[in-house]
Amino acid sequence: TLADLSVHVKFLRDEAGNPNAIIGISRDITEQKKRLKEIQRYKLIFEQSINEIYIFDAKTLMFTYVNQASINDLGYSLEELQRMTPVDIKPEFTLQQFNELLSPLREGTEKSIVFETVHKRKDGSTYAVEVHLQLVTIDGEEHFAAIILDISERKRIEKSLDESEEKFRVLAKSTPMGIMLYQDDKWIYANPAAEALLKYSEQELCSMNFWDVVHPDDKAIVIERGSKRQKGEDATVGYEFRVISKSGMIKWVLLYGATVMYKGRPAGLISVLDITERKKIEEERRKLQEQLMQSQKMESIGTLAGGVAHEFNNMLNIISGHAELALLNIPQENDARKDIEEIKKAAQRSAEITKKLLTFARKQEEKSSIVNVNSAIDSMIGMLKRLIGENIQLVWQPANRELSVQIDEVSIDQILVNLSVNARDAIDKQGTITISTHSVSIKDEVALQHNVLPGEYALIQVTDNGIGIDEETQKLIFDPFFTTKEVGKGTGLGLSTVYGIVKNNGGFIEVQSEKGEGTTFKIYLPVFMERREFAQYHENAIQKLFHGTETILIVEDEVSILKMIKRMLEILGYTV
Repeated sequence: TLADLSVHVKFLRDEAGNPNAIIGISRDITEQKKRLKEIQRYKLIFEQSINEIYIFDAKTLMFTYVNQASINDLGYSLEELQRMTPVDIKPEFTLQQFNELLSPLREGTEKSIVFETVHKRKDGSTYAVEVHLQLVTIDGEEHFAAIILDISERKRIEKSLDESEEKFRVLAKSTPMGIMLYQDDKWIYANPAAEALLKYSEQELCSMNFWDVVHPDDKAIVIERGSKRQKGEDATVGYEFRVISKSGMIKWVLLYGATVMYKGRPAGLISVLDITERKKIEEERRKLQEQLMQSQKMESIGTLAGGVAHEFNNMLNIISGHAELALLNIPQENDARKDIEEIKKAAQRSAEITKKLLTFARKQEEKSSIVNVNSAIDSMIGMLKRLIGENIQLVWQPANRELSVQIDEVSIDQILVNLSVNARDAIDKQGTITISTHSVSIKDEVALQHNVLPGEYALIQVTDNGIGIDEETQKLIFDPFFTTKEVGKGTGLGLSTVYGIVKNNGGFIEVQSEKGEGTTFKIYLPVFMERREFAQYHENAIQKLFHGTETILIVEDEVSILKMIKRMLEILGYTV
């Protein structure tokens, strides 16, 4: 084994002074050489370090070692620094304060301490530093070893970030848009506008997941896009959805989002704008458009229905007329008479259908008068109870004031019968039908939606607790011949007739229903406001037939009807 030795040699001499012996002393200095090499290596590292490194005496605090970086940064010479202490370059500390800082190291309660301060150069300028300090033993003596990091650039960046954050907060506080930041699924910032929108404080929001304020129907898409954003992935920048405020109010918002870095990790930054009023206006515009399209559709259907009914009525007149003529010539005991009477009855039933079609098309002449709605309905209640059957309860709730409208009273009867029959058919076994009247004021915006005049209206409301009507069916219920009933149980003209009557009298109709939740029909008729007496008249339903010998001129474009009328008049003695 090789070792490093330190050898001392001495010659011994005799009395004459001549060397006669040698004394040699050798010492193993292997460890000493090793330590010296380590010291030289560390010194080389210290000297080449860009960070300040210095060692100072634990008792006197005088520097015992400073590296070249310390000399360069502070601007002092080595000799000057060796006459100084750390307090001389730390303007933020007094000697007492610095000793108090060192106490945990001296007492052994801390192995090292790290703190930020500033160092003062020889020229008086300062710079920010981070000090790493610990107590070490060198050659049996206690010293403090310090490594200093220049954090001037970091402080500059932090200051810039602080200024940017302050600008952001000032802007966020002053903007009317909600600004919110979330990370790890939690809100971490909300500006005053967001608080006002959601009615939660920032503290309350920061305890919630970012999706907790989202409407249940929109939650899935918001979670999907929000999760992508806080992971730094691409997500849809702007979209609309609903939120629910602390008070339970549902609001529409327009969101714009982006991914930002917050504390070194991706976070979601969003701005939200309350668009509830805009959505309301859009919905009103959509309803107006639907009302216009529905009105145009019903007008077209009415025109078609009126034309068909007119032609069909001509044919029925021919059938009925010839049946009457045939009955005049057939004895009572003849079997053919019964067949012709059935033909006549069928023609009469068909005539009722054409009458309804003409009413829907607004081509049926009505005998309008001033009708007390409550009285008209009250007189119908008994008949309606028999019509709907004993298993269904009929509740009548009249308004506490008189409601007069200008209408053919028979039309009120038609409305009630059609709506009551529909309500009865919608109820399974047992249920309740409620008829009520109310006085309501129709404002300009509602009147515009329904193409009527604003003012006071009589509301006739018919409600049942039956099976209800789904949304798609509601779009079709006023179409002529549309029915959900079995074949033979309805013509599909009931509601279209009601629609025609109501529109023909300056009113409008609304339906509110959900599948399985019952149905409410609301009939709005304008209240008659004039204070003057109206002459009411009555006509006999059956006109008397007269015989005569006069000559009558008939003008008729339908040849078959012309021939039938000519024959009838000739039977009565007239010349045609």
